[in-house]
Amino acid sequence: MLRFGWDYEKLESEGLIKILDLSTTKKLGIQGNLNRILETIKDVDANRLVIDSITALTLPLEKPADVRFLIHLLYRFLKQVGCTTIMISDVPWGSQKIGSSVEEFIVDGLILMLTDFDADGNLKRNMRILKMRTTNHSKKTISYEITDDGIQINEKRK
Repeated sequence: MLRFGWDYEKLESEGLIKILDLSTTKKLGIQGNLNRILETIKDVDANRLVIDSITALTLPLEKPADVRFLIHLLYRFLKQVGCTTIMISDVPWGSQKIGSSVEEFIVDGLILMLTDFDADGNLKRNMRILKMRTTNHSKKTISYEITDDGIQINEKRK
């Protein structure tokens, strides 16, 4: 993050950002982690939240209905407190399924970031905006690269 000029330690010490490492609180379980997230949102009066990843957070849940319930509950709470949230959902290589297959029905926006290889074996990165409520968005597959300057979009929207 520092190579992009993002000094999160400084921002955190200034109270402008709060980073939670929930992997260190596995013993608290899902309920404990959710409580910690929600308490932190209230404590810092957060306007934005990134969960990386919702897949890891819901991993202990065995039934898709439980995952859907948890994500929907979290979504409703975050909407109520006005916290814009990005939830990253892991997609196994080659899978056509997004996360646990419930996120896409609950969220307001869905951007699918894909990696593949061309005929010469070169890595290609593409994204597709599958859903973005209340706005007209690109329907094209958009090529991008991750560089030392961040994400570079290779195609302009027409």
